Amino acid sequence: MGLLTVQQVAALAATKKPAFAVPWRKALMQYAPLYTEAVVGCALTDPCMLAAIVDRESNGENILQRGMIPGPGVGAGICQITFGVQWSGVFPSYPGYGNLMDPLTNLRVAANEFLEPALRKYPNDHIAAFAAYNLGIDGVGLELAEHVSPDAWTTGQNYGFSVFQDWINFSAVSMGVDVAWSQYAVAA
Repeated sequence: MGLLTVQQVAALAATKKPAFAVPWRKALMQYAPLYTEAVVGCALTDPCMLAAIVDRESNGENILQRGMIPGPGVGAGICQITFGVQWSGVFPSYPGYGNLMDPLTNLRVAANEFLEPALRKYPNDHIAAFAAYNLGIDGVGLELAEHVSPDAWTTGQNYGFSVFQDWINFSAVSMGVDVAWSQYAVAA
């Protein structure tokens, strides 16, 4: 296929939904089959998007947020789910899904409850959608209403773009294509 633009890789990934296959990322590869299983029924979320979220949130570690006492507001599992978590049992859980320390459950919650709605809200702006995973859809909406970057208030002020880069790179490698980042410009 040759060298593809970032936009071409994004379009191809949207149609192919490639299975995550980046063998040198061992911490992420351990969940490769689960990324694919977790997006079954999702129209917009693909396995490489979940791998990009996991990379940013926990680098593949199934953890409770470091430095925090377990309880409300603490990230749980490989996708570091914080919103809506129930802490009444032995393990943190999510209503209708179960134990968030189970990697597949964690990925399903991330895909269905957070990433898919964000992608629906921002269908033409993946960076805003990924930023919404970190900040929430309403938070990104406020940023955009104030005419600031969707990453202005995210962790590191680069969450959305960082996940976007990983998604494009993971998708390109997983599909066996090369991506031309030199032709990509971030919108001001």
